[in-house]
Amino acid sequence: MDAVLDGVELDRVLADEKDGVTAWFWNRWRSLASSGLNEEGLGLIVLGYRRELWLWLAGERTWAQCCSGLIGRINRRLAGGGGGTTV
Repeated sequence: MDAVLDGVELDRVLADEKDGVTAWFWNRWRSLASSGLNEEGLGLIVLGYRRELWLWLAGERTWAQCCSGLIGRINRRLAGGGGGTTV
């Protein structure tokens, strides 16, 4: 949230390869790779989920709500054959 308040664009906060939210998730949810999802595909899902992530950053959603919704979105993409970068 501090980065966004300091003027960094939300998409950059989400997608930055080193310090972004996607990198944070990827480092913790590495099992996604065995399901056919790569980091770039996860990044596209995270960017598509930006509004909900913003609401979490702003305190309007809990971490559990945010993760639950993101996991649901990931599962739907994987079930639909949308792994990799074709998300």
